Amino acid sequence: MFGHLPVVFDSAALAERDRRGFASEEYGRKALKVELEVSPDTPFRLRMRARSYGGVQVAVIQSTPYRVVRTRPLIDDGDDRLGLVFPLAGRFGGQQGGRSIRVSRGEATILASDRTGWFGTASGGAFLTILAAPGLLEFFAPDISHRKGLAVRPSRLGFDLVRAYLSTLNQAGADVPPQVSDIAGRHLAEIAVHAIAAPEASLCAPPGEGLRPARAAAGRAHMAAHFTDPGYDVAACAGHLGISVRYLQVIFEGEGARFGEELRRLRLDHARDLLADPANASLRVSDIAFDCGFSDISHFTRQFRARFGESPTSARGEGSTAISP
Repeated sequence: MFGHLPVVFDSAALAERDRRGFASEEYGRKALKVELEVSPDTPFRLRMRARSYGGVQVAVIQSTPYRVVRTRPLIDDGDDRLGLVFPLAGRFGGQQGGRSIRVSRGEATILASDRTGWFGTASGGAFLTILAAPGLLEFFAPDISHRKGLAVRPSRLGFDLVRAYLSTLNQAGADVPPQVSDIAGRHLAEIAVHAIAAPEASLCAPPGEGLRPARAAAGRAHMAAHFTDPGYDVAACAGHLGISVRYLQVIFEGEGARFGEELRRLRLDHARDLLADPANASLRVSDIAFDCGFSDISHFTRQFRARFGESPTSARGEGSTAISP
């Protein structure tokens, strides 16, 4: 869902008898600066995938029933970051600042690291958390601190943008340089805080510095999922994102790209892979063209030759028995 976030802790690697103690010390006190409480009568499993982008930390945590407690001695570490919490599965509860918290999938809340309180799940579940300095989040939403401990329903588009942006950053084998990491952290913080604090702003307000790259990432993710549909085009993608066709084109042009060209490249690259695969030897070229989103075989042939310098028939793998086209 969020790309290849690296696993930084997984209790499955430990014997059952060692999991609670090790998780309490390594995951709880050292990594999150919390006390970890789990039932001694229930098998325990916890996995955390995480990565930092500049001063912004992202983590996806999956666990059996547990809760974490931020005690008075622990908050003396000076950490004042805010955690934007998005449940992905299960129900979560907690208490902080005199407020009781109840959130589940499709909702979100904000927790403060410099306040005592607890958070957890009695049923097991998973959640995404984005930790950032309050000053950074308040730059994008000045009233964000007033929403701590409240259950809110974030913008669906806003959450989709967060997911698409993280998927782009965490592609398999991707290496994010430090200078890019700092920028990405700011972008991610802006998108996430708008999704929680001002969902309508994430749809209607003038685009901030982080919303454009996030929408570009969301557009590419949608394109990658639907490019084989012959009817898919820039209008279909813009409609999914809830923005105008022209604005989506401007977003791509701002990155030195064109939507139509990227769509055509995806289709042609996929067609070449299918043509070169001996497993597809019995398929006609026209069938492969249609399966890759082309409805006109002549147009496909011209575009294929222009990109690869050979005809689709010449690109076929050995053992082809199909009759062209």
